[in-house]
Amino acid sequence: MPQREIENGRLSTVWRPGTGAQWVHWGLSVGDFVAQDRTYFAQGLRISSLVLEAGRYAAVWRPGAGAQWWHSKRGVVDFKAEDSAYFARGLRLARFELQDDPVGAYRYPWKGGVSYSVGQGNNSAGGSHNGSQAWAFDFGLPAGTEVRAARAGRVEWLQENLTATFNPNQASGPGNMPFPAGSLQNWGNAVRLRHAGGFTSWYFHLQANSVGVNVGDQVTQGQVIARSGNTGRSSGAHLYFQVQADSADWGLRVPCTFGSNCEQPAGGATVTSDNATT
Repeated sequence: MPQREIENGRLSTVWRPGTGAQWVHWGLSVGDFVAQDRTYFAQGLRISSLVLEAGRYAAVWRPGAGAQWWHSKRGVVDFKAEDSAYFARGLRLARFELQDDPVGAYRYPWKGGVSYSVGQGNNSAGGSHNGSQAWAFDFGLPAGTEVRAARAGRVEWLQENLTATFNPNQASGPGNMPFPAGSLQNWGNAVRLRHAGGFTSWYFHLQANSVGVNVGDQVTQGQVIARSGNTGRSSGAHLYFQVQADSADWGLRVPCTFGSNCEQPAGGATVTSDNATT
């Protein structure tokens, strides 16, 4: 059954000669679909057909091997970032379908319904967020604000007991000494989450001893992971956020969008989170 479509809840399919296992499910929520795919993947099955209608998934799994990543309702910015990263890993598009109402791959990393300013957005003119740091963001969270996971993932790395701050906008001297070049102290207290597909999100300048997760923990989108602060190389309390698609090492940021409107916040804007509220 290599082809399948759904319209108004009704199925249209084609059967052809074939061999091997085949499993079909429809009407799955995203959580059920993820769980089912994980089970079949471990059994040597891969998705051969996938359809999304009214927030429900229908799919066919057949024998296969190798890596497989899927995403739905991606906007053009997130799609290009993911396709570029997967292409570099030797993966190619197996299925492509246009959908209405794309959703950003990430949510703003604070409580839903609350607004904060964007100190620097991607490629901020005259700022530090350009070149290799394009697509890094500074959000004006006051010290002590809950920082929430922008996307579900696993805690891969953290540091949480730093108290020193270096303000690059003030003269260096006692009480304001720069950190060595390349030192992780420049990031202040920080957390890195790894997401499906090999992407990582980074959260810097966190309040000392405020990280509430441990390495290896699985976190849900919107889960509180720490509190914002002013540690490391920082000119004031804020949250630095970026996404990478490479290894755990410091590297090139990739484009990302936030929320149900696929927002790309620019420096000077005020943005409202639609992340979790509880």
